Amino acid sequence: MSIRPSKVLLIVFLLIICVTLSACPAVPLIQSFKDIGATESDRQTLLANEVKEFNISRYWGSSDALTRVTPDAQDLVRSEILRAKRSKERIVESNVEFMNFEEDAYKATVDLAVRYFSVPSYIVHERYERQHWVFSISEGWKMNNLQVNPDENNV
Repeated sequence: MSIRPSKVLLIVFLLIICVTLSACPAVPLIQSFKDIGATESDRQTLLANEVKEFNISRYWGSSDALTRVTPDAQDLVRSEILRAKRSKERIVESNVEFMNFEEDAYKATVDLAVRYFSVPSYIVHERYERQHWVFSISEGWKMNNLQVNPDENNV
């Protein structure tokens, strides 16, 4: 009894399809595992996304930024957002300069360069900010301190 080459190719092709299709249901499970920040590298990736979303919210002057802040730091961040609105400050861009992780990536310090102007002068200025972030499995990354021009305050 001999097996024809076309049947072998068909069997191999069907096996490949079965393996490929059986892996598809596992993809959301793997992604969910990464989204909870179970490993150090997952937490580092998640922080980069949270910092980006937080600063986009500030760029638009949105109070949505407060959803990414611990309850202890809400007043501080709210007052900074209100100060920027009252002084008609508009952020042009913010770039992460340094991201330093501590304690197996459960805490992090993020240094940013923020370019902004105040209406009506439209002269672009630059300042530095230091954001302190903490991670918990239940809430993810939350900012717990914001320092504007930290080097001027000897921090």
